[in-house]
Amino acid sequence: LDASKLIEDVHPVVHTLTPMVPQLLRGSEAQRLSERAAEFVALGAPEPLAMRAAACLDQYSLLDIADIAKREKQLAESVAALYFAISERFGVDALLTQISNLERADRWSALARAAVRQDLYAAQAGLTVRVLRRTDGDLPPEERIEEFEKANPEGLTRATATLNEIRVSGPPSLATVSVALRVLRNVSQQGV
Repeated sequence: LDASKLIEDVHPVVHTLTPMVPQLLRGSEAQRLSERAAEFVALGAPEPLAMRAAACLDQYSLLDIADIAKREKQLAESVAALYFAISERFGVDALLTQISNLERADRWSALARAAVRQDLYAAQAGLTVRVLRRTDGDLPPEERIEEFEKANPEGLTRATATLNEIRVSGPPSLATVSVALRVLRNVSQQGV
């Protein structure tokens, strides 16, 4: 791994998109960001710093976005808009929260949490690539997702139902998070 090459590749995208993250987030994710920034402001942070701090975890996704944009020869801004729209549509933020709430009893629990978190980011990146490749690039992100869903409504209906059931099933467990990851992987790999 050539770290300097990696930094050279991702820096322009991360630098450009970092201030745009609050505008790129959708729905519940945008609301979470606003609420977190308001908490920082209430603690005395200036608003620009509060927003920047609140968006730090979301900025991690910019690494995947930079990679996808380069591999798929797409504008990073377009990839980011689609990536975050997919995140909102499939409840990725809620799944990340469930992963963060998993047991932390020992080293193995911590390693399992890290592994499923990385798997979730990989599934989201894979789904973003799938939608990029299979939909009309001139459409807005939400319409691209709708177009993708229309290609196989039965499979996506099942996937959405499973993800919704997991979301409301009570305290998170490694089992429920693993099933959610499998569902997202299936959607990204097979389009269903």
